[in-house]
Amino acid sequence: MDNAQKAKVLVDALPYIKKYYDKTIVIKYGGNAMTSEHLKEAVMRDVVLLQSVGVKVVLVHGGGPEINETLDKMNMRSAFVNGLRYTDKDTAEVVRMVLAGKVNKSLVSRINSLDGSAIGLCGIDGNMLEVSKKTEDGVDYGYVGEIQKVNAKAIVNCLSDGYIPVIATIAADREGNVYNINADTAAAHIAAELKAENLIMLTDIAGLLKDKDDPATLIPKVYVSDVPYLKKQGIISGGMIPKIDGCVEAVRRGVRQATVIDGRIEHSILIEMLSNEGIGTLFTQEEFTGGHMSIFQDDKDYIIGTYKRFPLVLVKGNGAEVYDDKGGRYIDLTSGIGVNSLGFCDSGWVSAVSGQAAVLQHTSNLYYTLPQIEAAKTLTAATGYKKAFFCNSGAEANECAIKIARKYSFDKYGRGRHKIITLTDSFHGRTMTTLTATGQEVFHNFFFPFAEGFEYCPAGDAAALEKALTDDTCAVMLEFVQGEGGVKELDRAFVDAVFELCGKKDVLVIADEVQSGVGRTGRLLTSQVFGVKPDITTLAKGLGGGLPVGAVLVSEKTADVLGYSHHGTTFGGNPVVMAGVNAVLEKVNDDAFLAAVREKGDYMRERLCGRRHVEEVTGIGMMVGLKLKDATAAEVVAKGIEKGVLMLTAKDRVRLLPPLNIDMKLLAEAMDVAAAILDE
Repeated sequence: MDNAQKAKVLVDALPYIKKYYDKTIVIKYGGNAMTSEHLKEAVMRDVVLLQSVGVKVVLVHGGGPEINETLDKMNMRSAFVNGLRYTDKDTAEVVRMVLAGKVNKSLVSRINSLDGSAIGLCGIDGNMLEVSKKTEDGVDYGYVGEIQKVNAKAIVNCLSDGYIPVIATIAADREGNVYNINADTAAAHIAAELKAENLIMLTDIAGLLKDKDDPATLIPKVYVSDVPYLKKQGIISGGMIPKIDGCVEAVRRGVRQATVIDGRIEHSILIEMLSNEGIGTLFTQEEFTGGHMSIFQDDKDYIIGTYKRFPLVLVKGNGAEVYDDKGGRYIDLTSGIGVNSLGFCDSGWVSAVSGQAAVLQHTSNLYYTLPQIEAAKTLTAATGYKKAFFCNSGAEANECAIKIARKYSFDKYGRGRHKIITLTDSFHGRTMTTLTATGQEVFHNFFFPFAEGFEYCPAGDAAALEKALTDDTCAVMLEFVQGEGGVKELDRAFVDAVFELCGKKDVLVIADEVQSGVGRTGRLLTSQVFGVKPDITTLAKGLGGGLPVGAVLVSEKTADVLGYSHHGTTFGGNPVVMAGVNAVLEKVNDDAFLAAVREKGDYMRERLCGRRHVEEVTGIGMMVGLKLKDATAAEVVAKGIEKGVLMLTAKDRVRLLPPLNIDMKLLAEAMDVAAAILDE
């Protein structure tokens, strides 16, 4: 190569160097590139060069050939199942010795000898990789670990100090058992946790091939949504499965792209990263531009247009973080409008729901089911109510509560005592009856005739309520915090007046806690915040953790109003949904958990109060409303999406409903973004 050619290479590489400067790249190192001294030297030189131009490189390695060699010397056999090495306890010790000892230290030494700076780590260090025994479809892999969590502090510290972390993929559980971790899988999880720019998998083939025996059939680009089809066709099989699954996992969790490249090609890493040629197979999310815009058109063509959607396609969530189809990451302060009380895909919740689905997904309410009984016992014991009824939504729960109130009055006083008073700015559902119960005129259009027997009273006006409480009134229905009405909490004096007035006239109090219940306000029920106990309480949203459910809790006074044939539901109390309910209650029904909710709510108010565009912060606990000045709620929400934070509106206010278990670090990051927007 003459000087002109060398200069051209450098000029061509410059934009890519700028692109990756100060970005994190995770490289999974394995295959022939580890056994060939010539290739090993080339890979290490590539890594050192990347470090020298400001790229943060994390090197994750296996050591299959070295492990095999050692096992052979010790007359120990090893088998592979679904592309993973079956590992008994003795083999696990050999894996630890070879990977964390011989291979890891050899690589660190090689990098340092080339004027790089590297530190050797393994998954046991700093409890970096939290694992459990891998089980899948009844297959026993022995001491093969499944990663539950990546604690990246040690990695981040190394990178911050200017070192290349070289990571051996072994880990230990809480009992000290050593587990072998597939290096491809480990690299993917680490890349996702670090929000890496790129994940590079070094292999012994050109990439993903349509015909494994023909390099000319290389597939240069794969969308992650195509992977199931490619597996079905047998194009992805054997040892490629964990590699491709790792790429898909990383991309779906926020890594911009993952690439499988041929480690047998000298300097393949540099060719992939710093040239316009690229090699191997690139895995990425669909980009919804051009021909991929069809999802928006399909939605318009095939789904009734009752929602004004944001141009955002969400594909995967974890905790309080959610990712779009382009790999964009967002901190979720919406919880699906208060539904995902434990965030996205909480491991305990997933395990409970999937486990129940595998045993008994549905049966008629003509039979007993254990999950339903368990949920009822937990709710009544925690709240002091007598009995529970389960249905499918908040609107259904409110319909049931209305029926109970009217039948209670009918049984005791006969016909004519059926009026229910609700409050202005209330919201109770979208069925015909609950829509009528909703105290907002904007909803009282088109669908005439509306149900009879509802009257609206201004929230906070005890005198008006007393006047409205006539002899034909059977119940007052209220929300302690009006969510859809603007996240406005009721005045305590007014609440006390409601209970006093209703008590004197034997008028039932129905508390709609569809949005405010199940820990949202720092108590299991918001009525507990106010120190009162309604005759009937309705729950929904956060109760199921993401599954559709409603619940009606009834006091001693109303426990036996409904009897056989008076009410019913086909899907309500479904075993799978109840499993989700029980998983939520197991975590939320805890004093320490609820105390943390209150602390997080206080923190949110402290961070948002006094901002330039904030006139008032309302709500209780982690149910937060922002009354604005010199800005609109829609503008704030739109800017939040641009900056990676999802928020809601409620009438003219911004509404924040984060997952109750959101990590404080994530919450602080979201508050930084929100505060900056509100100060613009």
